[in-house]
Amino acid sequence: MKKLLLLAALAASSMAVSAQDDVVNMVVNGNFEAPGYEQAVPGEYTWSPVDTWEALSVLPGWTLSTGGVWNGVISLITGEDNAGDGDLRPEEDTNTLLFRGYVNNGWTDITASQIVKNLVPGRKYTLDFLLAESQGQAEKWTPEPNYGYKVSEVDGDKAGKEIVAKTFTEQNVDLELYSDEFIAPADGQVYLTFYLANKYYDDEGRGNYKTDLWMELDLVRIYSEEGDEEAPDSAVAGIINDAAPVELYNLQGVRVNKADAKGIYILKQGNKSTKVIL
Repeated sequence: MKKLLLLAALAASSMAVSAQDDVVNMVVNGNFEAPGYEQAVPGEYTWSPVDTWEALSVLPGWTLSTGGVWNGVISLITGEDNAGDGDLRPEEDTNTLLFRGYVNNGWTDITASQIVKNLVPGRKYTLDFLLAESQGQAEKWTPEPNYGYKVSEVDGDKAGKEIVAKTFTEQNVDLELYSDEFIAPADGQVYLTFYLANKYYDDEGRGNYKTDLWMELDLVRIYSEEGDEEAPDSAVAGIINDAAPVELYNLQGVRVNKADAKGIYILKQGNKSTKVIL
């Protein structure tokens, strides 16, 4: 009975959103706004400027790797001073993800990844995100660092066969929108990775020497505009099904028991998800 009341309330208060917004982001915490992250300055960093660099140890939805703090850190830039301007980033978006390369004879190898699930096999999906990056300043041996992303099949809990990928080789210090497309594999999941790599050595085995080596990331989305997209009214009515529980999520991918504020929510039952405005 409670489930039916919830659905009735959602159906009564929901409304259609624009074609651009009427998509469900399959990436968990793709805007990095979800609470529960943890970051602090590593105890090993006792010299300027790295003694002010906070390193994330927990980021909901994501697996982070640097191969050790000596290879660099991944941090969240947070706060009102980092809020979007309403153009590429909405004003309520205050968090961006920052990859910082090691500043002195380092061999940076930083990744942020997650397994994106519940894709429809054979369906076309779009990956888009905002990215800015600095190729760094070289003072010694200087092959170019690698920045980029990979969408791969999932092999156990690791990345399998590559589906699409791109390496960025030109410096762009302002956030820009990037986009790519891929077909979902048969198991309906992909391994998504963003990386900043600088694992190079000269003939004497010394690591690359780079300063000001970084990459900033925000608003990561994987979504599809294919299939029978329905307005929320008909979609909510169509998923009343006692065989599967009804779940409500906010746009950060965090499950909530009820809508605690007006806004956009994701209503999920079984393998069907619908965006609703309450």
